[in-house]
Amino acid sequence: PQQIQWAAEPPLAISQDSVVIAIGVQATAPEKQAAEMLQDSVSRRFGQKWPIVEEVQIPPGCETVILLGRQPSSQWLKQLSAQRRVDLRTAAAGHDNYVIEILDDDGRHLVVVGGGNPRGVIYGQDTLFQMLRERAGRTELVRASVCDWASIPWRGRPQTNVGLYLRPGEL
Repeated sequence: PQQIQWAAEPPLAISQDSVVIAIGVQATAPEKQAAEMLQDSVSRRFGQKWPIVEEVQIPPGCETVILLGRQPSSQWLKQLSAQRRVDLRTAAAGHDNYVIEILDDDGRHLVVVGGGNPRGVIYGQDTLFQMLRERAGRTELVRASVCDWASIPWRGRPQTNVGLYLRPGEL
């Protein structure tokens, strides 16, 4: 990541029975894909199935919420930004930018993966997954504040449709 600040607190223990992946009510297809990618990766690596819900349907008693999204599609992320608890502006100049913040929110843990654009949410969930580990039979999330963006406009792999790379400003 371009910027990372490790927290002094111990890793956050995540219980399979009390975690959800939340997306905005107006989540775009890439944001939904990011949630599905995280869900699939966690399932394959840790053998846990974290449910995906809309941000307005979080079940009571949920101890950890992983909020994936962008301000235009998530009212909760808009509210967190307005309260200055999450600052997407720190990476605003970067392409495909995202932030990861771990907050306490009304007695539960809120893990925010906020993207500047839909692809930023996908890249953010990938970094979040890399912050997960298993220790003593439980899943933990290493605590950190992360801000990242691409050094060049396009990340990824070569495609057969190279015309996408020839648009002004892409390379």
